[in-house]
Amino acid sequence: MRQLAELRGVVGEWRDLEKSATELVELVQLSIRESDHSLEAEIGSELERLAPRLEGMEFELLFTGE
Repeated sequence: MRQLAELRGVVGEWRDLEKSATELVELVQLSIRESDHSLEAEIGSELERLAPRLEGMEFELLFTGE
């Protein structure tokens, strides 16, 4: 039961990251479509926030399990 709860937590983290990445892609597409350069700072800061999270989760994935 404990392992199931841990796996659900991990899956939740990946889904949250996926949602954030999808929202970022949509923001980039909006910026391009509208030629709105004012979103560049927001896009950059969001990317800087997501990249280390992804790297950390990938690192954990490499060193867990069999």
